[in-house]
Amino acid sequence: MNRPSAHFTDDIRHALCKYVLLYRDSQSPPQYRGRYTDEHPRRAAMSNADQKPEVPPRPDEILPDERIQYQAMTELTNAEYATLAADIRENGVLQPVIVDDSDEQKIIDGHHREAVAVHYDLPESKQPAYVVLTGSTETEKVARAIKQNLIGRDTTNAVKSHAVRQYIETVWDRTDDGALIRPETDSEVASKLGVSEPAD
Repeated sequence: MNRPSAHFTDDIRHALCKYVLLYRDSQSPPQYRGRYTDEHPRRAAMSNADQKPEVPPRPDEILPDERIQYQAMTELTNAEYATLAADIRENGVLQPVIVDDSDEQKIIDGHHREAVAVHYDLPESKQPAYVVLTGSTETEKVARAIKQNLIGRDTTNAVKSHAVRQYIETVWDRTDDGALIRPETDSEVASKLGVSEPAD
């Protein structure tokens, strides 16, 4: 006599498999409990490793405009920003945020660190420390912002060139017909920014 075949939907099949795994887990010795479920540390670690780090909002989406006017150099990639945010959430802001002495405390360096701290409302123990830059001119603030952002970067000629161009476009004035007024040479700008040689 032929028995009718059983047809299971994917949901039923998944539920049966989960029940079997939970049953096996319940029959295991205490030290091995969880190896058939996501509660097992190794399985949980593998699951977490597959998850991409969260990319928080950018500084200009979180911080007031007047605080980020000195943001220098190129933006972090999503991967770089997500990695920074994950590290800060775990370990706190380890590098101080540099601000000026204005009422707004405009950020000279540390825009991304400050944005992450604000976005995730970090506890006091993980909040950034602040270094206040006093008595600096606008030109000095721009130079300091760019110079700080060069620290730790792969300072290729392209990066050096970008730093010099950004300083020139931000600080130097132009004539009515758009020509740059050059108060400094490229070599002097490079020296001010801590670039070892003038960019081409």
